[in-house]
Amino acid sequence: MKFQNTWILYLQIKILKLSKATDFFESLPPIQLKYRAAVLAHHIKTPTNIGQILRIAGNAHCDEVILTYKTQKATDRLIKRTAVNSFGITPFHWVQAQKLSLDILPKDKTPVIVETTPGAKNLYECALPANPIFIVGNESHGLDREDLSLFDNKIYIPMPGKVVSMNVGNALSVVLFEWIRQQAKF
Repeated sequence: MKFQNTWILYLQIKILKLSKATDFFESLPPIQLKYRAAVLAHHIKTPTNIGQILRIAGNAHCDEVILTYKTQKATDRLIKRTAVNSFGITPFHWVQAQKLSLDILPKDKTPVIVETTPGAKNLYECALPANPIFIVGNESHGLDREDLSLFDNKIYIPMPGKVVSMNVGNALSVVLFEWIRQQAKF
């Protein structure tokens, strides 16, 4: 009985928090974007990272998320748990692909690689394209050289601390909201 009451209280708090956030954002003028970004997440293994990517894409009003995989898709249960209410709102689909290919990218989007790699531009010192598809790589290895060689437009997030890596979902969040800052009319 005690567990059941605790669970009910937890759900009531979650609903209250969601309604407060919804009320807050609905009280603000809408953010005007002429275009919507898209995301390609290449070989992301961890279901919670995939869920985080879907949630961030939903926050940024992306028009789609493409998830590539080598041999097996991640399970939906853990993805749904992390994506919360974004699951089913932000369109996404799986594409089996060993390597990146221009064929799997939407033709109306400008590819932008998000990677710490030679030749990448500082995110805060460049103008991001109006209609991008941001491409992020695997949690452990990023994108391989062959995949990187397909694209000219590469950006990195400057990090002043001694830790110079970032979770893939967090990196995508930084990039998407910098793109919104550059594009939005408030």
